[in-house]
Amino acid sequence: MEKKLREKFLPLDYAQTLFRRFQNLKQNLSTLQDYTDEFYQLSIQVEHQEFDEQMAARYVNGLKFSIQDELSMHQIDNMEEAYQLALKAEEKQNRQYFQRNRGARRVTSSPSRGGSSYGMGDSSQGVEKQDDTCPKPSNLQQG
Repeated sequence: MEKKLREKFLPLDYAQTLFRRFQNLKQNLSTLQDYTDEFYQLSIQVEHQEFDEQMAARYVNGLKFSIQDELSMHQIDNMEEAYQLALKAEEKQNRQYFQRNRGARRVTSSPSRGGSSYGMGDSSQGVEKQDDTCPKPSNLQQG
């Protein structure tokens, strides 16, 4: 019955189209979770059978290059390892991104906090303590 329904309502090249989508699947701007969900869904739809290492390699190959770089330092034997390492790599990248952006806002905030200028004299000079954990934005560096 299912075969008859497929023949009647699906395009003739449906299986080939699904397999091409699976072959060419990339994370691009998707979240890791969305990419992983689509990867699993397509692998089930095309009834694709591969060894664990092969499936993990296909999965890693579709990830963002920055995540692939992080995973290249590990030996990955199965999909679960690939997914868990990719999650950690994505979390690390997100944390670094937010730390950089938060630090940039902190440095470019108001020029004076009022009160004492960390023992540097009059508070009207607008001296602010530099946060050493993040670099100064290029527009504030003296050249």
